[in-house]
Amino acid sequence: MDTFIVVTTVSTLRIGGVTIWQTNRSGRIAIRARYDERQAELRADLRCWINKQFRLVRAVDGVERGLPGDAVRADLDEFRDYLAAMQRHLVAPSPAQLEVVIKSIDEAVVKLEVLQGVPRRDAMFIPHVTEIKCNVLRPWLKRAQDNIKVLHDGLAEIERRPMSVRKQIKLFTALDPKRQKPIEE
Repeated sequence: MDTFIVVTTVSTLRIGGVTIWQTNRSGRIAIRARYDERQAELRADLRCWINKQFRLVRAVDGVERGLPGDAVRADLDEFRDYLAAMQRHLVAPSPAQLEVVIKSIDEAVVKLEVLQGVPRRDAMFIPHVTEIKCNVLRPWLKRAQDNIKVLHDGLAEIERRPMSVRKQIKLFTALDPKRQKPIEE
């Protein structure tokens, strides 16, 4: 046999063996990774805050009946402030992903405030104006609800099974700023 073939075969086998060993080792380390209690507390607290957003779900489901009240706006304001405060403490989701959720909540609150504002004309007494306002508001509330749902589902998956930080952040890829599509008015 040619010397070159023997050397490349032995090198390939050695590299393959090292790769398999590193894969097994990293898998064992990920399983035995120490449990960060502080992050678990923060994630549990965040899930409690997400579960308090039941008014948003009802508002999105019932927006055809009329505009949501001030309680929905107050809940969203509180949740936005909480997320802004927690943004630098959480490892997964990343601060950029939380910023996307905060931005979607901001946009929904701004639209809600504009549509709930004091009317400047008599046009609000026309029967279909409320329906038009609801149709304008629906996509903004729906986006905020969808982003919060992605946050909730990712946190639930992290609680279910242990995983590395990299995999935890990948659970929230739907919240990446590049994946957010603009809402057409």
